[in-house]
Amino acid sequence: TDVGITKVTVPKQGQGITALWIADPCFSSAYVSCIYADLFQTSTRTPALVNTLSTHFDHWAIWGDNFYDFEGYLTNEFFAKLSKQTQSRLFLATSGNHDYWIDGSTDVA
Repeated sequence: TDVGITKVTVPKQGQGITALWIADPCFSSAYVSCIYADLFQTSTRTPALVNTLSTHFDHWAIWGDNFYDFEGYLTNEFFAKLSKQTQSRLFLATSGNHDYWIDGSTDVA
């Protein structure tokens, strides 16, 4: 795929910042049970929320348990739904306990 070049916007020195922080953005039961994915349509609503708010924040973060994705396709699916505006914001991701193992078992990491 063509990644392209995206201009990243950074606040001016001394200015305050605004941020959007989320965690555990569950939207699929491919690997673990995500009981509210269908009810709340998180597969479409979470990226839509981030896209809608991206004009109002300087950076955003996912604070762990990043999609419970063993093979990468869920991650790709989520990030493919992000607008160029959202992609121009600084992004931070941290690993959560379920990014290392699922249900307490390192066999399913």
